[in-house]
Amino acid sequence: WPHRLELGLTDGPGGAAALKRSARVRFRYQYLAAGVNTGDGWATWNPDGTFVARYVAESRRAGLIPVFTYYMIRQSLPGRDVGDEARADLGNLANRDTMAALYADLRLLMRRAGGSRRPVVVHVEPDLWGYGQQAARGDDAATVPAAVDSSGDPDAAGLPNTLAGFARAVRRIRDRHAPNVILA
Repeated sequence: WPHRLELGLTDGPGGAAALKRSARVRFRYQYLAAGVNTGDGWATWNPDGTFVARYVAESRRAGLIPVFTYYMIRQSLPGRDVGDEARADLGNLANRDTMAALYADLRLLMRRAGGSRRPVVVHVEPDLWGYGQQAARGDDAATVPAAVDSSGDPDAAGLPNTLAGFARAVRRIRDRHAPNVILA
């Protein structure tokens, strides 16, 4: 990898060594979920977001590449209570306060995943991109509203308030805080 197909499995904390012994896999992955402004998100699972750093360290000791699926926007407020998933995702994407919290949460994730030259994969909001494409006019991410510059986050400053701007903000946060992270 990256020049050949490799496999991975979902694996919770404490399971890396057993996973490595039981299967010929190169990756192990964990969802980061529960919302950015709910008090239950991944950053609260261990003090100060150290869940990610611990997972990365355990993966490294077992010779595995850690992968995180960052799935936070749907479970964030206020969309958490909306029954329609697409409406909840896109509503949260356009909510200034929710997105300010999301950028801060992403920055913490990148800081905890960064710090080495070895790769960590972060799979960002997989469902959101599909809902964004469905909502776009002419298949153009610049037609989907998002709170980017309007969030007030310094890493999002100057970027358009669109889904395309959100993608650029995610990349900017990664570039500034964890260049070893591979975005997916």
